[in-house]
Amino acid sequence: MSILGLVPSKLLEDLPMIDKRWIAAAVLALALLPGAARAGTKAAEITVRAAPGTPFADGDRLVGRALGLVDWYRGGRLLATLGDPAGLVAPGREGETAGRLALVDALGRPVAGVEPGQALFLALGPPAKIFYQRGHRLPAGVLMTYHGGYVMGASRTVAIFWGPEWSDPAFAGDKVAGIDSLLSGLAGSGYIGVLKEYATKASRATSATTYLGPVFDASPPPAHNLSPLEVLNEACKVASGQPDPATVYLVYTSTRLDPVKFCAYHTWWHCESGAPLQAAYLPNLDGVKGCDIKDTVTAHSPGLAALANGTAHELTEAITDPRGEGWFDALPDFSGEIGDKCAYVFGRRPVTLADGAQWKLQTLWSNAAYRTGKGVLNRQRQAGCLPQ
Repeated sequence: MSILGLVPSKLLEDLPMIDKRWIAAAVLALALLPGAARAGTKAAEITVRAAPGTPFADGDRLVGRALGLVDWYRGGRLLATLGDPAGLVAPGREGETAGRLALVDALGRPVAGVEPGQALFLALGPPAKIFYQRGHRLPAGVLMTYHGGYVMGASRTVAIFWGPEWSDPAFAGDKVAGIDSLLSGLAGSGYIGVLKEYATKASRATSATTYLGPVFDASPPPAHNLSPLEVLNEACKVASGQPDPATVYLVYTSTRLDPVKFCAYHTWWHCESGAPLQAAYLPNLDGVKGCDIKDTVTAHSPGLAALANGTAHELTEAITDPRGEGWFDALPDFSGEIGDKCAYVFGRRPVTLADGAQWKLQTLWSNAAYRTGKGVLNRQRQAGCLPQ
């Protein structure tokens, strides 16, 4: 069940995201009035192929202008002027980008319709919120703030093990059984009790998360790091194109991580049917030094320990900020979610989950702990990481 017609062949080191510094320079209101092509230099032009779920149609033209702006034409009619700060409409880029261009708003949220007065930007498909390896800078702000959008209440999880190697005990080791145990034990645990802080009028994030069990896809995954589109395509396939909007689909691949700077990420979009979904990508972390949490407090293998830590990080963020408009620290670049601010900060004791199993898992940010001075210091010496 493909989301877009063209799936990128490789995930770049920095996944496609909207740099919020673009906003001041590139925001323009839409011009939804018919008119002739604008005068000026046509420095670049591409023809768009159909991308289900976006406002684009086959044959639409994107014509580059100066200062990172693009005119969007259908036939001879100018539909809108878009921001293109990443220079996606550039000579020679058509084969690479035309089939997976999407429209997003100023916060990087996918836009499925065009409204007068909106400011829209071009992006390479769905965004991703990244869990970086050790050594990456942390967000510079302090408190998590609410940004007006969807927050999950009682949630569900599905673990998707993609790749024929997962049926080989020599490869799988303790990882499949371990992830089953982790996701079962998180439900109602004190570890994710901090999620209750991050409520909205419409929805209250809770520690009630139900594990629906594993799904095994024995087809070979792509031999590279998955792009957000590939992750979401896999989740859509497993969900037969009708994903549960209250479920986080966790995609574990058997392929090894290419040399990039992340350990996991979560993303969101919609299937070809238009049904929304949120998913996370957990690649094979065996031997990846930047993701190794140096677990000496449990008997878990290093690969499982890294996957479990990444799973806890991404799941809690997918619940509190499932579609990029929930709870996060907006400074300096809208990237500081509940897990990011406490990445690689651990309590003195292992985390005991609801089923009694013990894990080494990073702490999670708590506004309440910060305000009362009872939190653990993160790497920026902000006392808001909740010990467990």
